[in-house]
Amino acid sequence: MKAYRIPSFLLVLQAALLWGATSASGQSIGVGAGLAMANDKIAQVTADLASRGWSAAAENAGNGYYVELRGRFGGQLALIGSVGYSSFGRTHSQYFDGSSRSVDLVTSQTIIPVTIGADMRLSEGFLVPYLTLEASYNHYYRAFERSVGDLSVPFDIQSEGDARFGAAVGAGLALDLKIAELDIGGRLHLPNLINAEPSESEVYYLQLGATLYVRL
Repeated sequence: MKAYRIPSFLLVLQAALLWGATSASGQSIGVGAGLAMANDKIAQVTADLASRGWSAAAENAGNGYYVELRGRFGGQLALIGSVGYSSFGRTHSQYFDGSSRSVDLVTSQTIIPVTIGADMRLSEGFLVPYLTLEASYNHYYRAFERSVGDLSVPFDIQSEGDARFGAAVGAGLALDLKIAELDIGGRLHLPNLINAEPSESEVYYLQLGATLYVRL
């Protein structure tokens, strides 16, 4: 079994969470949605195909969307958590093996992140800038399909899901609407930051969107 060291930023985050939880002055729950854009490494081959000698010749990832449920507990420094769903568009990628065989496949990816972290509001008023830092547990699912009419695929196509630990950093502006709050901003997700396989490339994706919070 592999042993993973806890990155120092997670220890700092834990201390911030404990401080924010003990100083909580409000609770709110929100629904967010927006655009999701990933690097092409999200279309890399699964661990099963990599173990059989297959590699990517031309990886491509399409833009997609995300939706999520978020909670915020605290004042200027708050505890935050979320459960989301990110889907990336179907694209064509090319793969090859050590025998010079190659194949074009249609790939699609879905990531389900569960996060916990800290939200820091940098001022007070109607328009407030904020920063976020979150640790994440991610389940991402990769599907490979034959192109239309392509019967030359030399291996069984199997979809595969993987669980990875990562982090997310974000920034934006919060609009105080009295009974509600609208957060507009972006977050950079690094879903396989901690426990990627040795042959696995780093995956990241950017979320741009908005979250509408209702105060409880």
